Amino acid sequence: EEMTCRFDGMSNTSSLTIVGKVKVKSSAMEAGSSFDLVLDDEEGHIASIDLDTTWVTDTTDSYSNLEKGEHIYRIQMPPPQESKSQVATYTCCKSLRRIPLLVQSRVRNAGQYIRVGIKLRANPSNASTLTNMAVIMAVPPSMNGDTVKLSKKGAVWDSLKRIIVWPVQPIKNGESEEVQAQFEFEEYGGGGGGEGNRDIPSFPVLVRCHALDDQLSSVKFGVTDTDNLDVAFRMNLVRSYCVLHRKS
Repeated sequence: EEMTCRFDGMSNTSSLTIVGKVKVKSSAMEAGSSFDLVLDDEEGHIASIDLDTTWVTDTTDSYSNLEKGEHIYRIQMPPPQESKSQVATYTCCKSLRRIPLLVQSRVRNAGQYIRVGIKLRANPSNASTLTNMAVIMAVPPSMNGDTVKLSKKGAVWDSLKRIIVWPVQPIKNGESEEVQAQFEFEEYGGGGGGEGNRDIPSFPVLVRCHALDDQLSSVKFGVTDTDNLDVAFRMNLVRSYCVLHRKS
């Protein structure tokens, strides 16, 4: 599953979308065979689902004894060269607002300097550690990138793209991490005094992270063999989600 969060500080508006992707992987023995994928959405988190009809048929209406939120899809196994084939994509309802990561940013005018702080805090209710974390911040033209001072080792200033990238260590549930940067205004170029009444510039921020063995919705999956099969199916379920948080 993938969560995309957007927050516009100027208009004080926000949006959040969660999209899930279902992929299957077959071996040469399984290719061409079929199985039934059981999707259990008891809490009604899915607003819509898009099936790849090349490999998937919705057979839910063929069953009369399903529980609330259960759906059955007949999956024809793609050939092995298809690798992990995406058979379905679902979009979650807007009422699902599980937030695994809180992002706060603060910009302070300190005379000839601008100081930026970005704080990340993992939700205490997260079941998995947030990994593969990175903070990417755009730097406005009014800042002299050559004067930047960064709080953490490993951070990179890209003068061509005018962005700073901080790699961040994994964050366990309830823990927090903070990164900081300091700039001088462009006209000072590394020296001179400054004015304290300047407009505070905007520093758009993108934070991305992943989590394994967890998901944002409560959707569950299972498999059952179809009739008259020579191949026995076993499900190895791999769950994960990623978060893209944009703040401007």
